[in-house]
Amino acid sequence: MSRNVETSERGRPGRRSRVIDARGCVFALCRLEDLPLDASAELREAVRKGNAHRWPTQLVGMAIGLVIGALLMALILWVFGIKFRAPMLSGLVGGLAAGVVGAQTRAAAAGKKAVAECLKGEVCPGCGYSLKGLEGRERVCPECGGVWTVGS
Repeated sequence: MSRNVETSERGRPGRRSRVIDARGCVFALCRLEDLPLDASAELREAVRKGNAHRWPTQLVGMAIGLVIGALLMALILWVFGIKFRAPMLSGLVGGLAAGVVGAQTRAAAAGKKAVAECLKGEVCPGCGYSLKGLEGRERVCPECGGVWTVGS
């Protein structure tokens, strides 16, 4: 299985997740249209989620963080009065940052699941080429040259 998955371009919309093969080479996660026609529904769904836009998740996370930060600000104001403005603001900023980090973590997990599903279905995570019929546990994709460990 690939050693690492990272989100592409820090979650900018329209960018695909990046996957790293057994040699450490970086590839963009394959697209849905690159998958073989006989690919399972689970594989298609995992690749779709792995390449999904990150900004809606980040916006939802930021909105939740904003609400939590605002509630913390109100609690601090009610308990301590106006004298603690810096902790109030830090609660708001911390909530926003937590939303962004949570979205990035979720995107990385979706990319890892997509790679696992690709390797389970013997499909190259980098280009979508079928790895069925190739010999060995570590298989070199004839299409993109990625080295993938299948069956681990």
